[in-house]
Amino acid sequence: MEIKLFKDIHVYPNSMRRIEIVNKNIKLTDEVECVIEKICTTFGNSAKVDCPKKYLGKRVYLIVLKD
Repeated sequence: MEIKLFKDIHVYPNSMRRIEIVNKNIKLTDEVECVIEKICTTFGNSAKVDCPKKYLGKRVYLIVLKD
């Protein structure tokens, strides 16, 4: 059985970002600068994922994968 979940994100006119999840696989339609794979670590009573400082202030997607 194929399950589809679509989320269209409209932020600016003439710019559409689309996240498509089909059978637990994800397809992201957007202008991607880079992909970083990291392990989530503890940070006090919370958790964090580090990324390079040059991406400070940039919009990011955080996708949590099943192990």
